[in-house]
Amino acid sequence: MAAALDELDLVSDGGAQDARLERWISSSSDFLANACHRTFHRADAIVEDVPAFGTAYLLVSRTPILSVTSILYRGSTIPSTDYSVTEAEAGRIYRAAGWPWSASRLPSITWPPMPGSEAPIVRVTYSGGWVTPQQVVLGAFATRTLPHDLEDACLAMVATRFARRGADLRVKSESLLSHSVTYADGEEGGMLPQVVRDVVERYARVHNA
Repeated sequence: MAAALDELDLVSDGGAQDARLERWISSSSDFLANACHRTFHRADAIVEDVPAFGTAYLLVSRTPILSVTSILYRGSTIPSTDYSVTEAEAGRIYRAAGWPWSASRLPSITWPPMPGSEAPIVRVTYSGGWVTPQQVVLGAFATRTLPHDLEDACLAMVATRFARRGADLRVKSESLLSHSVTYADGEEGGMLPQVVRDVVERYARVHNA
């Protein structure tokens, strides 16, 4: 909230204005998370069941990976010496011996695995994500780690909402005489600043092993 007030050169009113800004911050944050296919805020003791593709990597969803507590395969613990986090931002956990292929088998003489049918049978308990400014305000963590460009993208969306509050968000331009209206195309009724598009391209995750 403090960053949004500063960005817009406003003073907290403790009422309707602050509530509106909080709503815009939340909706803009949700948009960025959905557009990037990820959750940004840090969490500990995340328990996630993930599929295995028969490669040397497992892929978890909350990144960057900060630490791995345990990995279970069909209820059995994989020794921590067998794996390592080699690409924390990508969410990849490496195992030299490889991870099993959790695909269903096609009924035939050889019963081959069926690609695309991988079951989430590997359970990973880990910590991941970035500490957001709000988590610092709430006292959950002492220091924010969220990249500043992500926060700036959120603030850019809030500033756009503030500048166009009460307007038809679909309208890109108007002329007075011989009245005409041009409607914007694309995301958010044309409200998506280029800085936001750049950030989404930079942080969007592609889910593959």
